[in-house]
Amino acid sequence: MNEEPTKDLATRAFQKRVLDEFAAVRREQAAFAAELSAMRAEQTAMRAEQTAMRAEQTAMRAEQVEIRQDVSGLRKDMADARKDIANIRTDLAETRTHIGEMRTDIAELRMQQTAMAKNIAAVDQRLTTLEERVDARLQETRPIWEAVQEQVQRLIERFDLMLHDLYEVRIDVRVHHRRLDEIERRVPS
Repeated sequence: MNEEPTKDLATRAFQKRVLDEFAAVRREQAAFAAELSAMRAEQTAMRAEQTAMRAEQTAMRAEQVEIRQDVSGLRKDMADARKDIANIRTDLAETRTHIGEMRTDIAELRMQQTAMAKNIAAVDQRLTTLEERVDARLQETRPIWEAVQEQVQRLIERFDLMLHDLYEVRIDVRVHHRRLDEIERRVPS
């Protein structure tokens, strides 16, 4: 018998197995290629997503820088406001000190005015007493009375000068009082 046809069968079966294996390998390669293509598409999508996230992160960093600048500006504004408030408080304390000094000066002027009024009252009393004595003595002698009358006239002139000075002092006190009222109105409470 001829072994050739059998040999051919074995070769054919072997070839078929090899071809089947090649077909299986090709199917695996195709599946692997499809899987690789899907992975590449997924990788591209991930890269796009990563790029978008980086852009978002950059925008957030820019916003963060702006917020930090705004906060820094606000802190500077607050520091300036605190300095202004401290200056205003200092000015207010100085103003209150000046007002206290002015009130002390006014009190002293009022005490001086009271003392002057008492002095004038005492001078007036003395003058009244003197006039009474002059009248009593005038009855005794005429020449003495005329001499006293001259002295009284001098006293009256002096008294007029004192009254004139007193009125000037009162006018000065009124002027000072008006000035103080005007200053107190200007100073905020």
